[in-house]
Amino acid sequence: MNWTRAIFLEVFAIVHAVAARLIPCPATTLRSGNGQPLLLVHGYCNNAWVWVFLKRKLARAGLGPIYLINLGYPFRSLHTYAQRVEAKADEIARETGKRDLTLVGHSMGGLVAALYALRTDRVCDVVMIASPIEGTPLASFAPGPNAREMQKGSPLLKELGEQMDASDIRFHQIATHCDQLVIPGISAGRKVPVERRLILNNVGHAGLLFSPRVARYLIAALSPSTVI
Repeated sequence: MNWTRAIFLEVFAIVHAVAARLIPCPATTLRSGNGQPLLLVHGYCNNAWVWVFLKRKLARAGLGPIYLINLGYPFRSLHTYAQRVEAKADEIARETGKRDLTLVGHSMGGLVAALYALRTDRVCDVVMIASPIEGTPLASFAPGPNAREMQKGSPLLKELGEQMDASDIRFHQIATHCDQLVIPGISAGRKVPVERRLILNNVGHAGLLFSPRVARYLIAALSPSTVI
């Protein structure tokens, strides 16, 4: 039953994601709050349009200001995308006058966010949504150096996992047992303490981007008065 519901919702989410990839999307800002800036980082072969649901939920909760980024050409190294996140972080700091930043990344975007966060002292929280922190076998069939870096046992993922274990950054992980791309889905949510995990059962990989439960977790975890 969980898989049936997840697949049904995933069709909607994938259609949106594919359509979004075909629509030019400027990296926009939602000036929803005066707190710590949030930067949302999309995943493999997507762009910033995929955040259409979650960014509105976060804005309505008063979080932010909220920033989006388009990583550009979809088949580059994760290190290249981390450099682009760094450039965007510098731009956000100049615009807001605030040095600290919270990162939220979906799938590959969570890995990119973690790579950047571990290079700087400007990030306190990183939320990784369905991110293949332990790799996924499907990466072997995808093009690009970024796909090779997301294969199980890749040097990049080994180093990233070790650095996460030694870091003081608050990493949060959101995963689903019904993930069709990160296999097993639970592997996207077991690198952090249980209080910073959200594991769902009846939503798919892309469907997490349209999940009210994911939105509620983000709002609770990232509210200024909350420390998890």
